[in-house]
Order: sequence, then structure tokens, then C-alpha cells
Amino acid sequence: MKKKARRVMSGLLTAVTVLSTVLSPAVAYASDDAGSVKKIPYYEEIKDQLDEDEVVTAKDYEIKVGDNFDVKSIMVS
Repeated sequence: MKKKARRVMSGLLTAVTVLSTVLSPAVAYASDDAGSVKKIPYYEEIKDQLDEDEVVTAKDYEIKVGDNFDVKSIMVS
């Protein structure tokens, strides 16, 4: 009787393992919704729609090793 119960339990656990292995990729594919991914527009495509205060420009600063650099002294224009 104990051997039969062990075989049944072993069979059920094997079935659960196989089903979880088979269904796991199916769930992952079902959750991937490619239709909701939106393309981020390039600046050149939307620059006419932006106000002047929405555009950010930056300047590059070059400093040499050993130069003093104070971040607070840089003026933002």
C-alpha cells in the first residue's frame, strides 16, 4: 500500500513539474505586449512643437588634471 501511494505521489509531482516547465514560457509570451511599446521621438521630429523654456542646451567644460573646479561658480544661462 505504501509503495502504491509513493508511486502516485511521485507521478503527481512529476506531472506538476512538467506542467510548470511547459506553461512557464507560455505565460511569459502572453504577458509580452509588443503593441504597447511606443517609439520615443527624436528632437528633430518635435523641435517645432516645443516652447523655448522646454529646450535645454549644455556647454562642455574641459579641465586639466590638477585644475581647481568649483561647480557652484558655473553660471547657467
